[in-house]
Amino acid sequence: MQFFKPHFFLFRLSTPSPHPYHSLLLSYLQLRRAIGWLGISLAPVLLLGFLFLSPDCPVPPSISHFYYTTMSTYFTGTLIAIALFLFFYSGPAWADRMAASSAAICSCIVAFCPTSSYCSHCPSCNFILLQPYPPVTFLHYTAALLLFLILAFFCLFLFTRTHPDQIPTPQKIRRNYIYRCCGVLILVSLLVLATAEFRWFPSWHWMNNWHHLVLAGETVALTAFGISWLIKGAVFMRDH
Repeated sequence: MQFFKPHFFLFRLSTPSPHPYHSLLLSYLQLRRAIGWLGISLAPVLLLGFLFLSPDCPVPPSISHFYYTTMSTYFTGTLIAIALFLFFYSGPAWADRMAASSAAICSCIVAFCPTSSYCSHCPSCNFILLQPYPPVTFLHYTAALLLFLILAFFCLFLFTRTHPDQIPTPQKIRRNYIYRCCGVLILVSLLVLATAEFRWFPSWHWMNNWHHLVLAGETVALTAFGISWLIKGAVFMRDH
């Protein structure tokens, strides 16, 4: 009997899981959680790291401008990580896969096509020195706009779906409310950013004079995006 015990042990190790769907579900949840945590942490880590590494320099006016600072590696690395997670995210339907792939492409464009510099006369602030190139800047902001719109689309239309043969649970109803709030927050943030960028209301001096309005708006949008993905990843408000 002692001779057969190791073989029995090896057989138990090599036996496939009786619940492959459970493992697949866990992988989807982990992808959603990773995307959510990266979205929420991007702006705070960039800001805190910049203040620690460059305390004498002015804070960049937007998240995109951290590309030129000492936090450049973290900025591009996080966007690429989000893009990779989105590429591998399949989702339950064809629309999820298309939206995730499109968002991943936009995230890569934002990472590899930087905006124009904000402090070219100071090498301490501008850790990376590049000549401004308007077509690349236009591509950067276009991809960033599309990325936020796709993330809002996830919140408003994809995450709120319920199987037609199932009755929404009370937790699902509450989650849908949070999803819609996150989607609206993203859209409102984009509207505020567009208002400040194009100065649609010149009499609103507080908006025109607040130099970090873009940074604040992007932070709100990223936080809403991250919260929605964490809830979708069953970190909060999961079904009992």
